[in-house]
Amino acid sequence: MTWPFLNRSPLRNPGGTVAIALALACLSGCGERPPTSTGGGGGRGGGGPAPVIVSQAQRKVVPLVIDAIGAVESIHTAAIRSQITGTMMKIAINEGQDVKQGDLLFEIDPRPFRNALQSAEADRQKILVQLENARAQVARYRTLSADAMVSKEQFQKIQDDARALEAQSLASESTVANTRLQLEYCSIRAPFAGRTGNLGGHVGDLVRANEAGVALVTINQLNPIYVTFGVPQQNLVDVNRYRAKGTLAVNVIPPGPDETPEKGELTFVDNVVD
Repeated sequence: MTWPFLNRSPLRNPGGTVAIALALACLSGCGERPPTSTGGGGGRGGGGPAPVIVSQAQRKVVPLVIDAIGAVESIHTAAIRSQITGTMMKIAINEGQDVKQGDLLFEIDPRPFRNALQSAEADRQKILVQLENARAQVARYRTLSADAMVSKEQFQKIQDDARALEAQSLASESTVANTRLQLEYCSIRAPFAGRTGNLGGHVGDLVRANEAGVALVTINQLNPIYVTFGVPQQNLVDVNRYRAKGTLAVNVIPPGPDETPEKGELTFVDNVVD
């Protein structure tokens, strides 16, 4: 039975050998060497007793190593798709390129969304002017109503009109914010640092919002990265005991003579035993 758990360590090739270094106290020492006999006189070379080498027993800490086969897994993977519908105007990356968080990946034609934003802002300005006039009327008719120069029904209608314009003002503000967000979606950027995969679009393609199927590109985070591996169940007690005392080191050895071992640490133990 095995106990799978995860490790985070930079690794370029999957399938490496993984070792967990644990501390184990033991006693070491040497005893007397028994004499050898070559016949006749007893002792080495036929003369005298054999030399004896004695060392003092010492308590030392030696590593307890558990070997396992691991597999590399990206911590974050994102399939990039467009959140708006439009024409692809620019591809700012290449396949297999390393990108940083916030780097521009694709650009969709922003002109329709820019025009929609200008129209929404114009409608909001119109409503704000109407609301300003309605509030001025409410202030003016409040004085007239107090002097009984206008009916209560007429004053109530003016107040209702002002409240309706206030609601329209809030709705127009939301429309402007949503239209501005649509314009920002024209520039598709990397959500985190990683490496790009195959491109799923070309300049001039009509890109549809959240279209199912092939993504525009897939980004995998490579640094840091996970290495998952399983160890025999009988080692679970030792692993948990030493984890409680401190961080356990993990040495990742990718296959191949020219690969350099990488160092990581045990970060996660699964809650299910196979």
